[in-house]
Amino acid sequence: MESCMASGIHAVVCESPDEVARLEEIAGREEVPVLPRINPDFHTKESAPAVGGEPRRFGIDADVLRRSRELVIGLRRVRVHGFHAYMGTRFLNADALVHNTREILAPADESAERLGIELRTVDFDVAYCEDEKDLDLEATDAGINDVVAPFAKAHPGCLLINELGRCLAATCGAYVVRALYVEESMGEQFVIADGGTDHHIAAVGIGGFVKRNFTIRSLTRYDDKGAHSCTVTGPLCTPDDVIGKKVQLPRGEAGDLLGVERSGAYEAALSEVLERTVTGLTEDVHLFEDLHLDSTSILEILMTLEDAVDPEELDVDDFKSGGTLTGYVLSQQATSGV
Repeated sequence: MESCMASGIHAVVCESPDEVARLEEIAGREEVPVLPRINPDFHTKESAPAVGGEPRRFGIDADVLRRSRELVIGLRRVRVHGFHAYMGTRFLNADALVHNTREILAPADESAERLGIELRTVDFDVAYCEDEKDLDLEATDAGINDVVAPFAKAHPGCLLINELGRCLAATCGAYVVRALYVEESMGEQFVIADGGTDHHIAAVGIGGFVKRNFTIRSLTRYDDKGAHSCTVTGPLCTPDDVIGKKVQLPRGEAGDLLGVERSGAYEAALSEVLERTVTGLTEDVHLFEDLHLDSTSILEILMTLEDAVDPEELDVDDFKSGGTLTGYVLSQQATSGV
């Protein structure tokens, strides 16, 4: 928080009233503009995973925010300049995005009136998901402009920030891998490449409930119209290092270059795995919230467990706590006799 204030950013997005109060405590003489993040009352079915309309640890419930006038009035160095709202990801339906915009701007207007603040900034999103289908930009543009126009007229001094997610950057780059070798197993062809999870966890599908293939093209045989089913994997010794499952590609060979399209929003970097001793581990300890495990950590757990259990049978709920994960491992071992 101190770094945010020192950097002179436009505003600090706060996830809770406690964060607003904490900023008030550490703020110096300069006014600190904040944008409380709203957890809206509504939910858009197009989003996966959902962020609004359900109990979430992100943001402040809309009804709680509307009842926070006393907190806002009591602030001396922190100033609420507006609101931030993020509804989720994988929106590729223009109607859903227009609906989100309308439902975000309306409570922002109402909350500002109840809190007695002047709206200076409202930050809302247009989230984007790779490669399922293209967003109808003309319909999205026309629909959002129709919603924004009356709001902007009512609040001429308010800055509206529309977050585009990966919508601009995704098509600006491809992740290129080289085929190390090609092999067949029980009638299925595998292309083992020199990259995967270690560079591009989104393509591999870590963090998602369902594996979704990015579009993969042969750059070496770009004009080859022939296609057959093959699975493209990374070099790691784990069944989870799969870039594309049963994708259609020209028949290739070692040395071919393959391009994973719409990868322009990702950098070739991963968070480092926890390098510290974990103490006090009980069945109630939450793996993500308490131990701060990330996608890379989970991958290492999968690699460690793959000789004892089948990682492909794991469900996201098995990683909720030390108890759920231990229970899954013990049940697998009992079934397999390990």
